[in-house]
Formats: sequence, structure tokens, C-alpha cells
Amino acid sequence: MSKIQIIRRISFPNVNILRENKEGTIDYPSRDRNIIIASYPMTGTTWLQYMVIQIIIQGQSFHFCNEVLYKVMPFMEMNGPEAIDNLTGVRMYKHCYRNDMVKKEYKT
Repeated sequence: MSKIQIIRRISFPNVNILRENKEGTIDYPSRDRNIIIASYPMTGTTWLQYMVIQIIIQGQSFHFCNEVLYKVMPFMEMNGPEAIDNLTGVRMYKHCYRNDMVKKEYKT
């Protein structure tokens, strides 16, 4: 098995993430007022998620664990775009793609 997967002429590490989720992340149209955390893997993304959630909930008590975190702010490549569509209120999510690789709205 190759260590690299090519999707739309872009090289991705061939890890345990469905090709459909990778393509869905690239094609996903963000909405006005979405909060998107986009960073390279292993660069403090989870830590940044905790900070953003604390800002949104204004320091209120929140039970932090990965299961709850992924429900509040899903990891798009792992969960797929459907997880984002099912969010209510302020939609927060993360992905590990460069900004120029994904669709975006001006105010997002």
C-alpha cells in the first residue's frame, strides 16, 4: 500500500480516513458565521479547540473529553460533512487542510 494517496492532484497521507470524507471536506461549502479550525496535524489543534469552545461558552463549565469534543466540534475528515450538517447553533469544526484547498465564504 502506498504511503501517499492522490485526490484531485493533491497528495494526502494514506491514513485510515475514507476518500469520500477527504473529498467531502474539499467540496464542503462553509456557511456565514461558521468557526473553522484549520491546521496541520499534530500542531495543537485539539488545544485550540478547547480555547475556542471556552470563548464561545464564555467560561461556563463544560465536560471536556474527546467524545464530547468531537460532537461539539467534529473533525471533518474523520466524521464526514454530514456531522457538520447535523450541528445546531454556531457550527464549529476542524480539518487539516490548507486554506486554499477548501471552499469558503467571505465571512467565514
